[in-house]
Amino acid sequence: MSRRYSDANEIAFFDKLTPASTYALGLLYADGCVKITRGVCRALHILLKSTDRETLDNLKLITGSERPVLTVRKGRACELCFNSSALTQMCMTRYGLTQRKSLCCEWPEMIPSTLRSHFARGYFDGDGHISVRIPTGRVRPTLAM
Repeated sequence: MSRRYSDANEIAFFDKLTPASTYALGLLYADGCVKITRGVCRALHILLKSTDRETLDNLKLITGSERPVLTVRKGRACELCFNSSALTQMCMTRYGLTQRKSLCCEWPEMIPSTLRSHFARGYFDGDGHISVRIPTGRVRPTLAM
């Protein structure tokens, strides 16, 4: 018998945009996955490399989620799943999160200017990187998302 988890904390967390919830949305935009089964929004999943587990542990903590962070893909990755149709639907309708977002992702205009840096930080934590290029012998730092 599988354990049932309450989604009340998660829904309350995403119900109002705060610095923490906007950061989490950025992370979901970058590395999240919307699961839809038979036309019904079922869950939000976020999968990161196992070396980034701390990011998911922190996400679990700030959302107040009861769900575990799972180790998957033979220990190479970790995953946090918000198995809530209500939460998934809310994030899609209210915040523009979409299925297959890498093909059509746009900046979420509903995020107030005062919270955009938090969204960008979450997105960067999911898909960003900093590198140093030396194309002509001089150091050129690069920030990318």
